[in-house]
Amino acid sequence: MRRLVALVLGLTAVACGGDPDEKRPDTTGLCRPIPDFVAEFGPDDGGKPPDCNALDGYELYIINRFEVVHRSDWYFNNDRTARQIPEPDSQGAKTTPIPGGRCIGAVPTERAATLCEKPEIPPGECTDPYVPDSWGAMNVRTGYMTGNGGVMGTIRPKKNCILPEPTKPETLCPFTPGPPEVGPCSTGETPSEPELGCETVEDTSTWEGVVFWGRVGPGSESSIRLRASDPYTDDKGCFCNPYTNQNDASDACDKFGVFTELDRDFRAVFAPFADMQQGGWGLPRDRLDIAHLFEIGVEYGAGTWDLWLDDVALYRRRP
Repeated sequence: MRRLVALVLGLTAVACGGDPDEKRPDTTGLCRPIPDFVAEFGPDDGGKPPDCNALDGYELYIINRFEVVHRSDWYFNNDRTARQIPEPDSQGAKTTPIPGGRCIGAVPTERAATLCEKPEIPPGECTDPYVPDSWGAMNVRTGYMTGNGGVMGTIRPKKNCILPEPTKPETLCPFTPGPPEVGPCSTGETPSEPELGCETVEDTSTWEGVVFWGRVGPGSESSIRLRASDPYTDDKGCFCNPYTNQNDASDACDKFGVFTELDRDFRAVFAPFADMQQGGWGLPRDRLDIAHLFEIGVEYGAGTWDLWLDDVALYRRRP
């Protein structure tokens, strides 16, 4: 309970305020460096060739292909007990070359996945073919984290958010954000405040879940949690409490998620919305509101990480 609550409260979403370049001095010697993975664990050959037809028969709405840099709506955070690349609270993280590439030269079949330009396009009307080849992916590398681990994610676009005005009580959300993450490596930026009235721009009601290509390198931990939130479970939605104490987290923002194991080989990882569950410690909801997604993220826990993710997308079976 204590560790899970701390993860959600401390590693929630992109922050604002503060200067990530102002590092907290390590006076304890406990800020663990990123290891030399090749020297310690051997060369990374990229794993075995993946099943490049794993997405045949599906329609996809691509959230990010990580071709050059991640979009600014992706964020990174960790517990500040170890170094990390990309750095916590950083923007514009560069894609890392995939050893040998992924699905280079793959030839689409007649059942190849097709792409939707917008998530609102009805099922069966997306016709552009998806080609799974890729030379680069998002690579998260960390030292040995001893606290809550880390998270990366994308905040989905919103509209109608009410800007808080201190002189107008009707504009104020009763909840306050939690404190910044603090550890021997650095102090995080102050989280942004939740706001009233926020609605999602995208209608994602016809989609079944999230899919991505994922793997881990030699020496890495392997169990991740793909999470999603809606207006009722997101810390920016002003429905649940983003900052509760350890003794009573009953109104806390308990996001939905599902665990999956990665290995050395790239594979298409499916995370169905129907399989996602809350942690069971915060404000309970009977289901995830899949039509109005506030955030999609990946949690990676304590330990050392060499995590690779690529082509994150919403998926659904093609009619």
